[in-house]
Amino acid sequence: MTGAQIKAVSRSGNLVAVGPPPGPRTSTLISLAGPDGVRGLRLDGNVEPEAFSTDDQVMYVLEHLPPAQADTTDLTVTRTAFGARHSGQAYALADDRRLYLAAGASIQVADPSTLASLATWHLPGQTRGLATLHGHLLAGSGNQATVLDAQGTGQATVQIPGLQALRYAHQPH
Repeated sequence: MTGAQIKAVSRSGNLVAVGPPPGPRTSTLISLAGPDGVRGLRLDGNVEPEAFSTDDQVMYVLEHLPPAQADTTDLTVTRTAFGARHSGQAYALADDRRLYLAAGASIQVADPSTLASLATWHLPGQTRGLATLHGHLLAGSGNQATVLDAQGTGQATVQIPGLQALRYAHQPH
């Protein structure tokens, strides 16, 4: 693969996804390297591996839409748990072993190991991002950020006029 780049490495270090550099394409060849060797995976569309589940069973990918215009700023990116039926614009993995995946104005709650759906929560507007913090989910939607507990109950809301994106990063211990 010419110009191949490492796209994702599993937390265990056992899996590595290698793919082409970013750019427009209608088909993507991803090489997965692991304990059993290397295998190629050809996927329809313009797909970028992003991460692996903590048990190395699921690869999360970004899909650029439309696939032939990935080098423009006017595109839609969806995150998909590869091999599952969940997809969306944002995701977060919580310490309580839940995967949160936002699509539109709803959040799918799933088991990160099996991707079994656990619940669906509805937000007051289009999702602008997700983050987990101290056992709670922080969801940006519409013009606000909402703190949700493990049952999806809103604990606090902060109005943020013009909210475009909610992101969270933390320093590993």
